[in-house]
Amino acid sequence: MPWVDRPLPLYIAPIPKPKPYPASASACRARRLRVSQGRSGAGLGNDLEELVFRNVGPTCLLRGYPRVSGVDPTGGRRTLRPVRGGRSVTITEFCGLSTSAFGLQPRPLGDPIPRPGSPGSLTAAIAAPAIVPARGTLRYVVTLVNRTHVTVTLSPCPGYTQSLYAAGLLTRGSFALDCDLVHAIPPGHRVRYAMRLRVPRRQTEAAKLAWSLNDSTGPFAAAVVQVTR
Repeated sequence: MPWVDRPLPLYIAPIPKPKPYPASASACRARRLRVSQGRSGAGLGNDLEELVFRNVGPTCLLRGYPRVSGVDPTGGRRTLRPVRGGRSVTITEFCGLSTSAFGLQPRPLGDPIPRPGSPGSLTAAIAAPAIVPARGTLRYVVTLVNRTHVTVTLSPCPGYTQSLYAAGLLTRGSFALDCDLVHAIPPGHRVRYAMRLRVPRRQTEAAKLAWSLNDSTGPFAAAVVQVTR
């Protein structure tokens, strides 16, 4: 299917709100707690630093969020205002600080289950060139496959979001899929869609190309490309 230039408002996947565990106790005081460094790691552009609080007194309950401060290059200490949550179920490309809440964490969220016959039940794959020019147009192909036993209808026509990001490089946008000729995908069938994306001017050795339908269940697909001058 050919690419169509039909921009949509940028899609932001809704984040479900898990139910917290019921808990009650007297508030924890600083003198009851000991803190140590936990695990650390990095991935998907994030740095993880875990702090472990150990209760050395009677049972108590931590609530709310901690205050966070940092030391600037001049040696002064400044209060930081991190994004609250720390348990994101979507990937958002931005630079910042995030912290989880004190206390027993909410119940883990399971993966959302797509409704049979909905676009979210499809699977997706990307075929993209390994090298693309900066400030050019990335032309690639997304294949949607119906691996279920139910016909997937494309009415209303779904939108999709594509992004290209790396350190210091980001472009992202949402568009409508081309549903002019194909209105449904029967079981076992696949449809190939031409895609276009404007590439930023900055070059990078590796950038992630991500594509997904505008649905909390996906489908999602990704590839790695190199941006050159």
